[in-house]
Amino acid sequence: MSRNPGLPLTVAGPRRPGTLAVLTAMIHLAAVCLLAGGCAGAPRPTSVAAELEAADPGRLSEANQSLARGCLSAVEIHGHRLVTIQETVESVFTAAGLAVHRRSPDEMVFERPATRGERGAYGTWFGEDVRVRLRVDFQLQNHGVYLLRCRCFIARDAGTHAEDEQSLARRRVRKYAGLLDQVSKRLN
Repeated sequence: MSRNPGLPLTVAGPRRPGTLAVLTAMIHLAAVCLLAGGCAGAPRPTSVAAELEAADPGRLSEANQSLARGCLSAVEIHGHRLVTIQETVESVFTAAGLAVHRRSPDEMVFERPATRGERGAYGTWFGEDVRVRLRVDFQLQNHGVYLLRCRCFIARDAGTHAEDEQSLARRRVRKYAGLLDQVSKRLN
């Protein structure tokens, strides 16, 4: 093998001049763009947060945002008695086609029969009764503020001793996500 003294012998082929410089410049440019754009999740100043609370009284306080994780929806109701809140929740949810299944002082459960697609996705071959359930719980917070949270479930063999309940994906019941907002608009 003859070797030309002016060219280095490499396995990977000839080197392209400037490749490393271009890559380094791209990384620096991306870092500058990220730093210049700021952080979209930065906390707002308290005056802006207070203005938002005044504009939307059903908006969740920072303390209740962690309690609302995993819920279909959640709102705060200010200055109303629990009985009034429960009556309003019942009228809004029944107007949306849900029936009251169970009621207690700290929770109301609404349900409807599952659609054919929901029965196919969550039912079994045995043809048991499958229902979609929405649980609304009422938590008394400080200074007469109630936190209302709505969670969604699918119930197999509903109403029997073998009833099985599992969380339902929020995308399956997206149309019910605004019901607590309607309650908040009526009361706040």
